[in-house]
Amino acid sequence: MTALDLQVCSGGRQHEVFQAEGDPHDSAWLRAQLRSWLKGNHWHENNWDRFEIVARERGANRVITRTRAV
Repeated sequence: MTALDLQVCSGGRQHEVFQAEGDPHDSAWLRAQLRSWLKGNHWHENNWDRFEIVARERGANRVITRTRAV
């Protein structure tokens, strides 16, 4: 488990950064984190293909990975 900053983005816009602990190379886990955020913020499923989640080590600038919602 790694302490991560997870950034939700769409169309070059940053929506929110939140923290979680997990494996940044587990795309299914990252996708689940993003989908949970999208549901919690009432985004319709038809718009989910516009979103991605960017994982960084907590407090770092280097991107580890990016994953799309669909």
